[in-house]
Amino acid sequence: MKYILISSVFSLLLLTAACGANYGELLQREPTDQPSPSLNQKTTDEGYVQIDSKEPRVIDESGDSFNKREKDKQIIIQAAEKMPYVTVTNVEIDGPNAVVTVLVDSELNDDERKAWEENIISAIESVTQRYNIKVIVK
Repeated sequence: MKYILISSVFSLLLLTAACGANYGELLQREPTDQPSPSLNQKTTDEGYVQIDSKEPRVIDESGDSFNKREKDKQIIIQAAEKMPYVTVTNVEIDGPNAVVTVLVDSELNDDERKAWEENIISAIESVTQRYNIKVIVK
């Protein structure tokens, strides 16, 4: 009877120790391990989550994005000026935000102005999704 009790306790301890070893490996992740794909977080260095970035959103790209601003300004201007009667007067990029000031060749009431803003934002977002776009129609 003692032999059966001692072997049962020993088997239980051995099983518990083996399961605990696998669980411990899951808790001890190296910083170089890739984060879970379900987290959908941007990373700067491999395995480190980017916190409060002042740069524009970069999706599926690696490297710095600060040198892309001038190119992005040209892309934004071209996209907005594809709209008829629109002339872009200014594009300001501040981190993840872009403010685009445009002139429209006709007089607009408030509803028309809002519709133009939405259409221009849609045209810009169709070519670049890096920025939170705000359009000012004058």
